[in-house]
Formats: sequence, C-alpha cells, structure tokens
Amino acid sequence: SDLIKCVDFPKYLVSSKLSSVSIILTRRQLELANTVALSIAPNKNNPRPLFPEYRPLEPLRPGNAKQWWKYAVRCVGRLNRQRSWPEFYIAFQKRKKYILLYKSCLPLNMLLD
Repeated sequence: SDLIKCVDFPKYLVSSKLSSVSIILTRRQLELANTVALSIAPNKNNPRPLFPEYRPLEPLRPGNAKQWWKYAVRCVGRLNRQRSWPEFYIAFQKRKKYILLYKSCLPLNMLLD
C-alpha cells in the first residue's frame, strides 16, 4: 500500500525504440537482467497514481495533509486542462530557456534560413 511506502511507482517513464541492438551477456548477467526486469515491471493489479511527478514523496499523515490537497488540486487542474499561474509561468520560463539552448546548438547556416 502506498500509505506505507510512496515509492512503489516510477516518477518518470522513459521509453525508447531501437531498430537493432547487439549485446553479449553471460548466463549470470542474463539471469540478473531478468530478475531486475521482473522487479521493476508494473503490477497490473495495482493502479498507478495520477501524475506521479506532482505526488508528495511522504505517505499521507496528519502533518502533511496540505501537500496531499495540493497534489489533488493539481491533478484535477491537469485533468481539466487548467493550470495555475505559477505553473504556467514556470513552463513559460523553461520553454524560453529551451529555445535559447536549441538555437545555440543549431549550425549557423540553419539559423540564417
């Protein structure tokens, strides 16, 4: 139960598609990889929380109810496509910084086009 442990789920999901990969493993490495894969595989019987990136790291206790209410409000806002102004401003700043970094990585001839 996540009242006992709040890290039962991944905070971020990373996926990749590769056309082909060649690796050489010993039998022990393959067994270890299978053990790790089984231990981190999502449990089909356990529902995943909404927006785990907003979820408080500590379990629900009387002292941190404010964090959990904030989490609930943010989840409902995301489901209804409504964000708070501070979240909007932070996203705006991140986008602005990303554009500057992206432009700095482009070759000069692409910037002139």
